[in-house]
Amino acid sequence: MKKTLSAVLSTCVLYFFVVDTCGQDTKSAIIRYDTAARAGFVTLNDGTDVQGRIVFNDNDGIVTLFNGDESKSFNAREILKFQLYGRETGRERVFYSMEYDDPDTGFKDVQFFEILKELKSFAVVVKIDRIKTEARKRVLMPASSPLLVDRSNKKFTQTQTVFFMDTNGKFEPFLKILEKEFDGALLDWNEKHNRFIDTSLFEKYTGEHYPKLLSFAKQNRLSFKRKDDLVVILDHYEQLAGQ
Repeated sequence: MKKTLSAVLSTCVLYFFVVDTCGQDTKSAIIRYDTAARAGFVTLNDGTDVQGRIVFNDNDGIVTLFNGDESKSFNAREILKFQLYGRETGRERVFYSMEYDDPDTGFKDVQFFEILKELKSFAVVVKIDRIKTEARKRVLMPASSPLLVDRSNKKFTQTQTVFFMDTNGKFEPFLKILEKEFDGALLDWNEKHNRFIDTSLFEKYTGEHYPKLLSFAKQNRLSFKRKDDLVVILDHYEQLAGQ
């Protein structure tokens, strides 16, 4: 007996909303960005492409271009685009400088957005916020103890937001990835939480192909909460849509 579309969707939606633990590492990588210079290029504001070797410090939002014995650093306001090979992703990483009106702060600024997938009718992009550092103090012994110890601890927090962006440049937030790293006097550990902001956006932008994408993700054990998996799912959408 053939399964109805509603039955397939109900099964797949359960998979869509499964909490993604994302492999709790003993130590996160948010404060140790890849410092190896990799082949790439920077597009200046006048449209000129300058090739060289690139380092992207996502902690501070700074791109450094090495060309021979010279090096120069840029922020998002100083260039249009940059591209470099990503060792962890195994693919070329492309970043554009785009103006973003932050609804949380009310400020408008130019920031780097990584392009996860660019299609004819929409794009999926990621904004990587700069790291926030918070000093924390913790008392390890009761106040009455002669062994009272007051040690300084640091908490590092970095947020990534995945957006769907339409052809008019409108950003619609889909997923938030919050990573925290605790640098303690005795122990170091990290937490990573991936949280949907608006799950309806995937169906909104992929339309009639959405049920097939849910089935594809389930069959291949892909999570809509992981950036690398999103790229695979969107690659499949590209094939389905003939784009």
